[in-house]
Order: sequence, then C-alpha cells, then structure tokens
Amino acid sequence: MSAYLDNNLGDDLFVDLLARRYRDHEIHLIRDGRVTLNVDLQRHANLHTVTLKRALLELYSFDALVIVGGSIFQDIPAYYRYDLRRNALVTLARLLGKAVFIIGCNIGPIHSRKGKRFTRYCIARANAISVRDSASLAFLESWQCRTPHTMGSDLIFSYPFQPAGRSSSRPRRLGISVVNVNRPAAEIASYIEKLAELAEAHLSKGAEQEVTFFGFNGGGNGQNDSVPTAAIVQRLAGYTRQITLQQYGPSVPIAEFLGSFGSCHTLVCSRFHSVVLALSFGIPFFPIVYSDKTLNLLHDIGYAGPVAHYLAMNELDVQATLGDLVRPAGATSFSPAYIESSRKHFVALDDFICGGSRCGGSDADLGTSVSQRQC
Repeated sequence: MSAYLDNNLGDDLFVDLLARRYRDHEIHLIRDGRVTLNVDLQRHANLHTVTLKRALLELYSFDALVIVGGSIFQDIPAYYRYDLRRNALVTLARLLGKAVFIIGCNIGPIHSRKGKRFTRYCIARANAISVRDSASLAFLESWQCRTPHTMGSDLIFSYPFQPAGRSSSRPRRLGISVVNVNRPAAEIASYIEKLAELAEAHLSKGAEQEVTFFGFNGGGNGQNDSVPTAAIVQRLAGYTRQITLQQYGPSVPIAEFLGSFGSCHTLVCSRFHSVVLALSFGIPFFPIVYSDKTLNLLHDIGYAGPVAHYLAMNELDVQATLGDLVRPAGATSFSPAYIESSRKHFVALDDFICGGSRCGGSDADLGTSVSQRQC
C-alpha cells in the first residue's frame, strides 16, 4: 500500500482506517526509512512496513497495489519525483498482472501538460479510482476517464471514532487548527497575527476562557504545524495558563488527539481534516481556506456560512468571527446520505477481496473475515 507518511493526522487516519477494515489481511506499507510511524499504527498486527526497493522486488507476491491519500495528484514540480515513483509502482503492478486501486483522493488543480500526463497515466492503469469531491469527479468526466470511478465523501467520515458530543464539550473552550504552508512571508505573518488576535479576543473575556491550538501535521517535511503555532503563542504571553497545545506526532495516540479536538465547544479550522472532524463531531466551526480542496468540500455539503481565505487574512474581522462562532450562520449538519457515501471508496476493493459480498464484520468494528490477501 502506498500512502503519504509524514505524521499528518489525516493521512494516518486513512492508514489506520484501512488497517482496521482489512484487519484479517496483510498490508505492506511502503515507508521511507526516515519516517517514524505513529504509535497507534505500529500496534496493527497486520500492518508491515517495507522500503520502496523491497516493494518493487516483492510486488509479484502481492495481490494488489492500493494507493490511498487525499491530495496525491498535485501539479507541483517539487512533487513530480513522487509522481514518477507512484507511476513506476503502478506500471510494474500491471505488468505483473496485479490489481491497482486508488482510494479517497482529490484531483487538481492541474494546469501543466506534465502534471496532466503524470496523473492521467496513473489513473488510466488503475482498476478503479474513488474521489472525494465533485470537482475531482468533474476532472475525470472531462478527461473521459475509462477507469471505473466513483465519488464519496472523505474517507474519515467512515472512521469509527466516538465523538465526545456537545454534552461533554468545554463551553468556553475554543479550538484553533493551525496550518503551516509555503507562502510569502507577508501572508504568513498576517495569518499568524490574525489568529493571535482571534485567540486574544476570546481569552480576554475572562480567566475561565480557554484556547487549544491543534497541529495536525507533526512531520519533518517543512510543514510542521508547530512552527506557526509557536509564533502565535508567543504573542499571547499574558494568557499562558489558559492555553493548551495539541500537536500531533509519532508518540501522540490518535484517540487522545481526537478526544481533545472533539471536546471543544467551537472551532476555527485551517487544516482540511479539521473541517471534516468538526462536521463529524457536530461542532460549530469557522473555516480558513488555504486550498481548493476545502472550498470543494464546503461546496459539496452546501455550506452557507462565512469563510476566511489564507491569502486575505488581513481582511478578517475578529469580532465578527467570534460572533459567527457563537451564532453559527453556516451549516454544521448535512444529509446523512453524504456521510454514507464515504463507504463508496471501499466498494471496488471489497469486491476484489470479498468476491462481490460485503467484507465480514460490522460497520462498528470495520473488521473482515475472508481469506487473507496481501496489499
């Protein structure tokens, strides 16, 4: 199985979800030797790690190649080496007669010929692909994609977590998801300053007010969310007793992070999966958009509330934002059918593994009980 591994909560949840769902099957996860897996992923008895070289040498012994991830098809020159690696895996898998499944991704935006060629080559050689938003589905349709394809809501809507629920939430606790992205220094400074102002405006209401900063990316690829978080907290020196930090990383149990996030009363969401989790937990949220994938998600759920954009954080009205969180004008609930559609990502792989019948086990434990296969 190929996945993005750099201690990013969303991507680790993907891996955790598949390891749970196919717990009776051996999963060989392609891992860079420098990456330390999260402690919860290490506990899966059916999850083994292999180097890319070993995966290429042993691909003949596997039953299928599964590629799982969110923004895995990006038209970014710095990522072309990953596209080449993925396409080499797909090519060898098909030459060896192995099935290839691409699960839970979004596509684009793609503008260059090179980016388009890399993406179309990979998708054309897959047995099936599932995407997580209507914009990506439109890409496939515009390309007249012949690979069987479907669309469902983000994979994490299928994750078997137990939401904390509003009854156990902290009524004065504001959660802020911080994102570290490669932007011009002036834009980063504006983002940090506005989030600090937002946190201070909440904390200044009284000593009982709380703010928890959440870092979803704890990796070492230059996008570790602890960097902008530290800059924000530095501006809040007078409120240290009211501030807590929840930075995801290799030693942080997934359930601990999710429990802390789910106990917030309101949320400011920068990371894409912070929006997904806010929706899953039913917590009022204010989205800050740094990528089209967030806009596409909000579009697909019919969100009608206020939105801030990373590129225009200097325009953010802090007091109005706090008011929106107290009296949310946007949608924080949506059609059950949208949540159910997340299961569509598993249909093709279930059919391959289980021969047309739903894999054994209940939806609660996502277990399987069929003959073992290797991915």
